[in-house]
Amino acid sequence: MNFHRKTAWAGFTLIELLVVIAIIAGQLNDPVAAADAPTPSQVIRLRPGNEVSHEIAAPEGRFRNIDVPTLTAFLPGKNASAEFNGTAVIVCPGGGYSVCDFDHHGIRLANQLNRAGIAVFVLKYRLSPPSKNVKADALADAERAVRIVRSRAEKFGIDPKRIGLAGYSAGANLSIHVSAEFDAGNPSAADPVERASSRPDFIALLCPWAGTGGTNCPYPLRADSPPTFICHAKDDKVAPVSVAQDTTDTLQRLKVPVELHLFETGGHGNFTPGGQTSGGQWPTLFLDWLRKAMPEKSLP
Repeated sequence: MNFHRKTAWAGFTLIELLVVIAIIAGQLNDPVAAADAPTPSQVIRLRPGNEVSHEIAAPEGRFRNIDVPTLTAFLPGKNASAEFNGTAVIVCPGGGYSVCDFDHHGIRLANQLNRAGIAVFVLKYRLSPPSKNVKADALADAERAVRIVRSRAEKFGIDPKRIGLAGYSAGANLSIHVSAEFDAGNPSAADPVERASSRPDFIALLCPWAGTGGTNCPYPLRADSPPTFICHAKDDKVAPVSVAQDTTDTLQRLKVPVELHLFETGGHGNFTPGGQTSGGQWPTLFLDWLRKAMPEKSLP
């Protein structure tokens, strides 16, 4: 049985549709991004309301000034592999909590994971500016994103026990934050989304950043933190490799499954999927790890 879903474009607001058109138009000028670029299926606002978005589209598929957070769904096509059918990855792009690198970290990963049958949801979390408390706002957005995907799992053909996060740099910082702060949901909440758990079932961290000057795991992880996959370049000058190493050591002490891949070179931009750097093919390593970390599926 095929659980891939087709979603109507009618769900887009005019602003959201223009943003999607801008993303696709940007890909046309970038042969790496344009190759087999996936088509977004739906843009989902994290919270109900008609607030006007003031986000600004920047060059190379980046966005600034995000004040209305969204998820953009990229669902596998009918010709995708069935091996990971029912698995979803929510992507938290990097950008130092002031930029969202939607293209390099989101669209390009969706391109590769969709082929494996994985549904990808790229998160635009709130940024600074305009946020005055960006890490708290971004945490609330990422947790809400997990709850939304889990609460709509049947609609998207997703196993609610196979929903993960993948984060780059500041997005990896955010993913670690979720791994430390998730909760089981509020069963008495009036909003059905808030009744769902915000715990990811697995996490992928690419060049995790601990904040300016940070060298260790940035948040207090716990024994029930999700299984974690980490990639980092030893010559990264923005996020020291010690962040990945300390995060790995912390998880091992807590007996949480973790796998760390270190690359000798490549720097902070080493993990753009499909790129020419040493880490450009990290999704292959990730899929190999996912086979071990999440071996069973609830969906046929």
